[in-house]
Amino acid sequence: MTTIPYGGEGVPSGVDTQEFSYQELLAGHIPETLSVPGYQALGDVAIAAFTVVGVSGGNLVPATQDGTVAAIGFTVAPVEASGNVQKLGLMRGGNFNVDALVFDASFTTDAQKLAAFEGAPTPTNIVLQKVG
Repeated sequence: MTTIPYGGEGVPSGVDTQEFSYQELLAGHIPETLSVPGYQALGDVAIAAFTVVGVSGGNLVPATQDGTVAAIGFTVAPVEASGNVQKLGLMRGGNFNVDALVFDASFTTDAQKLAAFEGAPTPTNIVLQKVG
């Protein structure tokens, strides 16, 4: 298994120490991946890389299964619990392995996780699959 550091060729930049493998994250090549920069997180609570998030009060927070915070994408870098506003990019498009993403505890079943992005606003175009 080849592990590729963030910022490598074809990988969104963000944190040069974060590592993942394409085999773990990607589940297919359609739709194409889309990362969108410039989202804001308060940094009140740490958010892990690859966390499924939505927007509440203008800030990124983990999405919830009940729709209180609807999923729009997932983080490409972690948010540190520093108390400072942090800017980061989100993945808003692609075909991903559902098991490689981090979900809020309110997502209790695979079916809920697989449906997390159904009805998400444009430009979100994320397909989730079980791999293997």
